[in-house]
Amino acid sequence: MNKLFKKAKRKEYNVGWAFSPTLKYCWGRNPNHLQKAISSTSRKATRDVKGDLVPAFTLAEVLITLGVIGVVAALTLPTLIQNYQKHVAINRLKHAYSVLSNTFLRAEADYGPITQWGLADSAWKEYETNNVLSDIQLFAEKYMRPYLIGTEYKFCTIKDWGYKTPMKRMNGSIYSSLTGRLPGFRLNNGTIVFMNVTNFTTTGPNGEKYLAEYDFYIDIDGPNGQNTFGKDIYAAMLPFANNTRFLFKQTFKLNKGENIMRLDNYTREQTLGNCKTYGSMCGTLIQQDGWQMKEDYPW
Repeated sequence: MNKLFKKAKRKEYNVGWAFSPTLKYCWGRNPNHLQKAISSTSRKATRDVKGDLVPAFTLAEVLITLGVIGVVAALTLPTLIQNYQKHVAINRLKHAYSVLSNTFLRAEADYGPITQWGLADSAWKEYETNNVLSDIQLFAEKYMRPYLIGTEYKFCTIKDWGYKTPMKRMNGSIYSSLTGRLPGFRLNNGTIVFMNVTNFTTTGPNGEKYLAEYDFYIDIDGPNGQNTFGKDIYAAMLPFANNTRFLFKQTFKLNKGENIMRLDNYTREQTLGNCKTYGSMCGTLIQQDGWQMKEDYPW
């Protein structure tokens, strides 16, 4: 303590800290001056194990600091969590898109263009409900399963995959039941890809229905999520055309004579509108926006 008084040499020192008013010590030759300064500031200074004087916080100051930290956390944590969830969703979606795109490229390398797989010819026969399940099962097992090494394959209901709720559209309406049987693949990261047939082109004079594509539902978190298109399920397609490729869900026209696919030129506003209502074009929107969910994305 004597060393401390000698160093002070009757000078006035200011000691400050966060959320605390400045504490002034007026030290003189009389040690009582220091004791009076401590008393006048509600003992905002205390002594360490060596007996030296060190600054300290009052209980009120600690509580105020914790309160401010709590308010800041309450304001920022929801945004941080949401941004993290979006980041995870986009990375899983990109991974699944890359895996499936490569799968069909490898199948084309072995079997030739998709128009030579027997799909394009059969596509122009009138759609028969009784054959569709056996057709997509054959497609999954011949053109997909050999190339998706290390994945789990089932031809069963989504309930058998562990789903407790059906797939829903973005507006909350039910898209598929728990009891419909579909081919499905579980990727290494837990993403489940289902295959289905839902779209047709009507080119006959009497409105005949002709099969035009196979659809794929990419569920990035399996049965554990919301099971909602645009949230954790994203729709993709493989049209039967000479110029086809694996795509996220879009509308298109297919000319029977040329067997050429022509995508409809949707504006971003139209694609966003579909995403907000049904969720089927949300994958297309994310990809067109540079693999990101912009502020107007209906997350």
